[in-house]
Amino acid sequence: MVRHHQQVGGLKLGRRGVDPRVYLAQRVAALAQRVGEQAGIFVATAVFMVAILVALVISYALTRRLPAMAIVSAIVVVVFGGATLYFRNPTFIQWKPTVLYWLFAAILVIAAAVLKKNLMRHLMGEQIDLPDHVWPRLNMAWAGFLFAMGAANLVAMQWLSCDGWV
Repeated sequence: MVRHHQQVGGLKLGRRGVDPRVYLAQRVAALAQRVGEQAGIFVATAVFMVAILVALVISYALTRRLPAMAIVSAIVVVVFGGATLYFRNPTFIQWKPTVLYWLFAAILVIAAAVLKKNLMRHLMGEQIDLPDHVWPRLNMAWAGFLFAMGAANLVAMQWLSCDGWV
């Protein structure tokens, strides 16, 4: 039997080495448990904000460029995370996935309709060989999927507790 993951000093090692997301999640969970159940979402939000900014810095250091989607994601995380921390209200960070999904869906639709650009083909065209008539369908399918994910997040926010939503 081949082992795909191994624990070393609290770090999960996998096929590609250390998985920092797992490590951060473990540290946040431990800290939230010590701080108190109510504070967990705020600690996690602060860690998430720092982590996404660190990821941008590392990405830029390695590639000397920043993808537009990464920048947009970081802005949304910092704005909604900052509002969550400032107002001590988790609703802001709960809205973040919906805003991000709907923003990306709108970008796909507007780029196709107004700019006549198929962003899915631009992003995935070298990895996937598809007939020309399929690309617009794939683009709209992704836009629909992202819109549905944003709506599903709103339903989850409405029906689940904050802990359940997380």
